[in-house]
Amino acid sequence: MEFPVAFEEVGNEYFYVSAVAFEDSTLTKQLPDDYLSNNAGSFAFSIVSTSGPIQDGDVLDGLDDNCPHDANGEQIDRDLDGFGDPCDFDLDNNYIPDVLEKTSGGLAGDSDGDGLLDEKDNCPSVSNFSQEDLDRDGVGDACDDDDDNDGAFDKTDSFPRDPLESLDSDNDGLGNAADEDDDNDGIADSDDLFPLDSSETSDLDGDGVGDNSDDDDDGDGVVDEADAYPLISLGGRRDTDRDGYPDDCDAACLEVGMLADADDDNDGVDDASDRFPQDPNESVDTDEDGLGNNADADDDNDGIPDDEEEVLGTDPLKSDTDGDGYADGIDDFPTNLNEWLDSDFDGEGNNADLDDDNDGITDNEEGITGTDPLKSDTDGDGVGDNQDFFPLDSTESKDADLDGLGDNVDPDDDNDGFTDEEELADGTNPLSRFSCRSGCFSFDIDENKEAKALSD
Repeated sequence: MEFPVAFEEVGNEYFYVSAVAFEDSTLTKQLPDDYLSNNAGSFAFSIVSTSGPIQDGDVLDGLDDNCPHDANGEQIDRDLDGFGDPCDFDLDNNYIPDVLEKTSGGLAGDSDGDGLLDEKDNCPSVSNFSQEDLDRDGVGDACDDDDDNDGAFDKTDSFPRDPLESLDSDNDGLGNAADEDDDNDGIADSDDLFPLDSSETSDLDGDGVGDNSDDDDDGDGVVDEADAYPLISLGGRRDTDRDGYPDDCDAACLEVGMLADADDDNDGVDDASDRFPQDPNESVDTDEDGLGNNADADDDNDGIPDDEEEVLGTDPLKSDTDGDGYADGIDDFPTNLNEWLDSDFDGEGNNADLDDDNDGITDNEEGITGTDPLKSDTDGDGVGDNQDFFPLDSTESKDADLDGLGDNVDPDDDNDGFTDEEELADGTNPLSRFSCRSGCFSFDIDENKEAKALSD
């Protein structure tokens, strides 16, 4: 028979004493003198009840609890004597109360006082009467840092006594080695690229970053939030505007589920209408000179810069603003459909101007004489049509004697009867008929071909 003994010196601690060890009422007679010689009378004991309601708060009740007054939920009983370790007075079951072993110093050569000599004790410094050694490495479990010898220290080993398990990543009570879903994310480890990370399961581009945290799942250089196909890589296909749509999409491209980009440069103008489909800064080339309007200083190529056309009021996108057939750059009146030329620069267009060349001869008159109404010096001899006696003959322009023969070919320019050569020899004026050696007197003093008493 065994019964609990409560020692007054240790308060609520008590020990179970075996009747086999104590055959009569004298405790000191039944234990070796060398263990109890100085301690036999130092304690008294009383019977402690093991029945009744739960008293230690470990759920187990009464006789079902191997320590009714000490919490021992796991019911640990290393010496297998039926009494849990928290309330067992003789943990090594050597019939010597532990309190006496501690106070007497125990056996000589037994450093930890567990009743085993150090030389035979697999934990000489830690009481370990049971000598449990799970991994049989010669170091008792009580002092072995790795009881199951699986390479994981007991204090970090979720299963310190199971050599096949050491981790339980999802804390489901099932070790990772046996657990088919270590991170408990609903994806079997065999299908989970991140079996220990419940927030990740796949890595589409194989870059080592899970798709949930990877900002470019397909690894094509276009971030997912801007990628039209975040899970389909461009595969080296050109994507000018980096929107995930390839600029061109051949059969292979279509087969993987992609479509060509309708606006390669993402400038808001469809490629079909975009003169520069791969330049986001250009889409129009009005004058077709190869230079986009944004960069072209003269969009309509009419010779007038765009900024000047804004001042003039002409259209920078139309080379002929008024549509009269004359480009703005050569049209003296680019906004007047009825005028385009001002030959004499008098501010009046030729269509309205009666004397286009401003030579004093109306256009109608010049039409009759055959001179050019747009040129003030038709024959280009340096003498204007209005002063030129021969406006159509570039070799003649004067006729001093008005005989219809130009001075350049007339041998007697002043028609005084003396040749120009004779007058030059005589020292007289070949252009004045009153200048001669003799016989050239006339009453036409003002040489207007009229002899008038009052004017000559």
